[in-house]
Amino acid sequence: YCLGIERLLDIEDLVPEKATVMRVLLMELNRISSHLVAIAPGGMEIGALTVMTVGFRERELVLDLFELITGLRMNHAFIRP
Repeated sequence: YCLGIERLLDIEDLVPEKATVMRVLLMELNRISSHLVAIAPGGMEIGALTVMTVGFRERELVLDLFELITGLRMNHAFIRP
């Protein structure tokens, strides 16, 4: 979304590379966190409690990292146009 807005406003060259890299890394971590939320309950439904506990434990690590970087755990307000 932000990249699209930057392209429409023709300000892609003004955005620092560090900001672009951080944005991509945070979105990839968010994607991994979402996959962990999908896998953990699936493991619980088939009776694999270890899958559930490990999935949620790893997701907590990602959320702790988001909280450290953005100040928020669930609403990642780091990426704004």
